[in-house]
Amino acid sequence: MAEKLNAENIEKAVQHLEDIQTGKTPILSDLEGNIKEKQKKVFPLIPPNDPRLLMQVAPFMDDTLEQFGFADRKELSKVMYDNMAKYGGLGLSVSTYAKIVERVSTVWMSVSGIFNSHLIMAAAVERSGTAEQKAKWLPKFASGELRGGIALTEPDAGTDLQGIRTRADKSGNGYALNGAKTWISNAVEGGVLAILAKTNPEAEPRHKGMSLFLVEKSSEFKVDKRMKKLGYKGIDSGEFVMEDLFVPGENLIGGAEGRGLQ
Repeated sequence: MAEKLNAENIEKAVQHLEDIQTGKTPILSDLEGNIKEKQKKVFPLIPPNDPRLLMQVAPFMDDTLEQFGFADRKELSKVMYDNMAKYGGLGLSVSTYAKIVERVSTVWMSVSGIFNSHLIMAAAVERSGTAEQKAKWLPKFASGELRGGIALTEPDAGTDLQGIRTRADKSGNGYALNGAKTWISNAVEGGVLAILAKTNPEAEPRHKGMSLFLVEKSSEFKVDKRMKKLGYKGIDSGEFVMEDLFVPGENLIGGAEGRGLQ
């Protein structure tokens, strides 16, 4: 992007585009070039192709976004990170973020999952993480240096997350994770995941025995299985198995067990 993005300019540009859509500001021929430039700055995900054409072909496309002129996934994470100005985010309001999601989804709904999943992971650290975790991870999430998602669902646990079987048992100065996760957004192309596991399977209520861990990709942790889907192909969905996967104790979000579903 030619210009550095900032919250004030994006807010104004989004409002301007909204006024155009609602008819408050007519699209005149001498303004079209300026409007297109604003679209490129505010909505770098939206390709120059006719949205009507994209909406027809999007459900049948593979996960190759670049052929339609989309920005790379690192830019998706950076541009859409909305409320972490302190850590390098744009500091956008929630309403502006929602408008961006709505506009992107109008053209290709599944693409919004790329940055929405990333934001959920980042929000978990922003809301529940320790000061050290925020300082370490949030600048990387906000800049797009690290992009990821949140690994909740399993082969035998979908909407009932309290029924997950993945365990995190104490091991030295960390934890050993054992279990399987499936249908995890950004798992294949992303570089880090927030993984939900049981640290106390006997806890009642069950959610008090569940914790969330940040796990970066490494030689010990890879996601090679890409799920095949009938639709929602703008974002990758992966499946992986963990066998005594060691995670440092400092990667336990919040620094205390039992806060995974807060």
